[in-house]
Amino acid sequence: MNFAIFYSIMICICSTISLVIVFLSLKKKDKLGLLFSVSGFLIVIAAISYLISALHKDVNVVRVTANLYFGTISLILSTYVNLNSRFTKIKVNKIFRTFQIVIATYATIEFLAFISNIFYPWIIDLEPSDYGFAPYFVYQMHIPFFLHLTFSYLMIALITCQLVDAIKKTPGEYKRPYILVLIFLGNIVGVNLIFLFIPTTGIARFDISLLGYYILLILLYWTQYHYLTKGMTSSYKNIIVDNVEDGYILFNYEKIVVLANNPVKNMFPDIDFSKPITLDEFLKSSKIVLKESM
Repeated sequence: MNFAIFYSIMICICSTISLVIVFLSLKKKDKLGLLFSVSGFLIVIAAISYLISALHKDVNVVRVTANLYFGTISLILSTYVNLNSRFTKIKVNKIFRTFQIVIATYATIEFLAFISNIFYPWIIDLEPSDYGFAPYFVYQMHIPFFLHLTFSYLMIALITCQLVDAIKKTPGEYKRPYILVLIFLGNIVGVNLIFLFIPTTGIARFDISLLGYYILLILLYWTQYHYLTKGMTSSYKNIIVDNVEDGYILFNYEKIVVLANNPVKNMFPDIDFSKPITLDEFLKSSKIVLKESM
């Protein structure tokens, strides 16, 4: 029971952090920020629903929250595929865009199916557990539930392939964020499999992998908005750029600004260097014209 209290506290802390990410992402006012905000909001719904289903003794309450949890997980994975596509810089053509629409449609159908399962348990059912304390019910899985599992692991496999492809194509230190996300994703899958299929006692009765969705969101957000623009260049910035009076601006291999020293910021006060800026956007805002090499 002590772990149940600790688990509840962790869910509350992570939910608060996720809501902060939702707020910060909305302030970005771009498509990537919108995806982060939607993902963060769905994770909070899923986690709180699961927590209630694990701790409540009323079967009707647990039936509602458990199905809301599983249905929301489908939406989260669909959103993560889209988010990861942008994170890994996948070239989106008409075929892939159609594929994303199909995934989102199927995830929505699964969500509605779990909502219907509240009234007629044809996907999962509940039966009292013999633990004597939380969680008070265990899942009785029917055949349609394995379609949900198949969809979930197919989405994770797709995300994994995107990350592996990004690692292969990305040079040097720039591939580190993709490696970190891939390693963490593998840990989430492993813990989730243990929770669903291997009989356990103690802390493994609670789905610890759910906390991984939080951390994955935080990792993706930090990598996208901080690591590539700040983390990799901090040592070079301190040694070289900040100790010169001339203006220096650094673009990465994708032609995105990763470093601009104070003289540059003073020369172009109307440009917000706290946000990712492409070379074309910088040239347009600064009205600098590059001469083509002969």
